[in-house]
Amino acid sequence: MHKIESAREPVETIIVGDSSAGNAIDATLFSELSGGQTLNLALSRLHGFEGSLNMAKQARKLHPEIKNIVFVQSLDMWALTFSREGFFKTEKGIDTEEID
Repeated sequence: MHKIESAREPVETIIVGDSSAGNAIDATLFSELSGGQTLNLALSRLHGFEGSLNMAKQARKLHPEIKNIVFVQSLDMWALTFSREGFFKTEKGIDTEEID
């Protein structure tokens, strides 16, 4: 969330997904090659698809100028069930301490 909130504008591209995106894509290099600011907002596998989707939603709320959203997930993500923890940890404004 800090990356989203502190990013200089305009943000052109965001990358969301699991650690395969975090380890494989260098946002600085991607920004240089594309000519527009890129943020890599990848999380760990434990946040699931839900965490990736929430990161994309939060980024679009603060940076409506975003033109590209790149989702990168490893194939084993399809074997996971709904990540309740991943959803709530990435849903801004929800205190996870209140959730049982």
